[in-house]
Amino acid sequence: MTLLNHVKPLVIAMALASTAVYTTTAVANEVENNKAQPAFTSKHHGEAPHNMQKMHKKMMRKRFKRMAHQLALTSEQRQQMKDILKNAKADREKYQPMMQAFHQAMQTLLTADTFDEQAILALKDNYKSTFEQLALIKAKSRFDMFAMLTDEQKDKWLAMQQKRHEKRMGEHE
Repeated sequence: MTLLNHVKPLVIAMALASTAVYTTTAVANEVENNKAQPAFTSKHHGEAPHNMQKMHKKMMRKRFKRMAHQLALTSEQRQQMKDILKNAKADREKYQPMMQAFHQAMQTLLTADTFDEQAILALKDNYKSTFEQLALIKAKSRFDMFAMLTDEQKDKWLAMQQKRHEKRMGEHE
């Protein structure tokens, strides 16, 4: 057996060890410097961390601007849509405490020692009216937005919806 056969495994082991130390240190530094967000924990109580809320807001603004551009909305139509979305948000916020309670209860069931199908079905059944109300709010806001569009914009809206649907179905294949 040559010296190379003895040294090669040692060099590989040292490289792996140094990589592991470097990776652990880098991740710890990122979390410490708030560059990386630690995983969701129970302390959040169903609420997203502040920076996730900001990211969601930014993403929604970007989607709104893109949709407004693609549909060639007038400034009046943009304002009407913003008002519709603002009203829908206010309506949804009434249900936020109930949804937080649902998510906490679901989290408790999902982290239990055994899977309790009946308890999960019962929990979902208990919140059925809340889910229905939220679905109605969403449907009404979409209906109101669609109703304020011109015929040409409605055609574009439907084409955009179809394209999104096809894209989603393609991802699930």
